[in-house]
Amino acid sequence: MKTSDIKRYLQTYSISKKRSSTINNAFASALSVADNFVIEEVNNAIKLLGQDSKKDLKCVYCDGPASTWDHINAIVRNAEFSGYGHQLNNLVPCCKDCNSSKGNKNWKIFLKNKNPKNLSKKISIINKYLKNSNVTDIKKKLNSKAVKEEYKKYMEIKDKVIKLLEKADKQAEVIREKLKSNSK
Repeated sequence: MKTSDIKRYLQTYSISKKRSSTINNAFASALSVADNFVIEEVNNAIKLLGQDSKKDLKCVYCDGPASTWDHINAIVRNAEFSGYGHQLNNLVPCCKDCNSSKGNKNWKIFLKNKNPKNLSKKISIINKYLKNSNVTDIKKKLNSKAVKEEYKKYMEIKDKVIKLLEKADKQAEVIREKLKSNSK
């Protein structure tokens, strides 16, 4: 850590700027399809990735120790639900550094920019993994007659939550100004 790292703490906090991505992720995650945990299917998926499910898992991007799971297809893109979710073949073992730096980037572009050893082999393994998947892109289904109106209402609720965060920021500004003037 550097002394200059304190700079990010010495500024006014904005709820709406800092938390709108959290809200977008929460609303998208609530919509995303989740697979049931079936150990045999998980073990088969791990095997497709060239790993042994009985051993500690490695990050598919850097081969370091895996400590989390990455969504190959991000749940959120451009502040909206991408259509992908918490499905087995949309999840890969990953280290926290790679998961954090990949964010919602395309996995192949991220991997190429990372330029790890055995790049072409890694791409081949992940492509094979994805080809054998049952990952459902439900974004297209959101425009069907069955759910279109319900989805519209859902998105209106999300927008209201974000607007409330913005309103809270404005109220916090009023309170801060009053606190400043009272402390003089």
